Amino acid sequence: MTKRRAVRLGVLILLVGATRQTVLPGEGIAGTYANLSFNVDGVGGQNRLMPRLELNADNTYRWGRESGTYEYRDGKVYLSGPYAHWGPGRVDKDYKIWFEFTKNGKHYTVTMYRASGK
Repeated sequence: MTKRRAVRLGVLILLVGATRQTVLPGEGIAGTYANLSFNVDGVGGQNRLMPRLELNADNTYRWGRESGTYEYRDGKVYLSGPYAHWGPGRVDKDYKIWFEFTKNGKHYTVTMYRASGK
């Protein structure tokens, strides 16, 4: 095997073996998401009373009594309306959404998991 061919094979192996950290554009994140954890300054746990987040294919959402639109780009979901101050939620390859924000000097981390796809 030539050195050039070995380098190409190595690059191919790296590309095939690479793992994605986010959902690719066009794959769609529409679905129903439930709370996995709700932490304030590192303390908390699952909030079973938190309403489910419904992301619709038409880029609208409903979260409890609130509704609005969302945008998905660069591996992040951006919500309009009252949840906009949470900032973008990072969407990982397993369709978990991670919101991290600071409010009144406290650091919040909210993690949602995809309960069902659409």
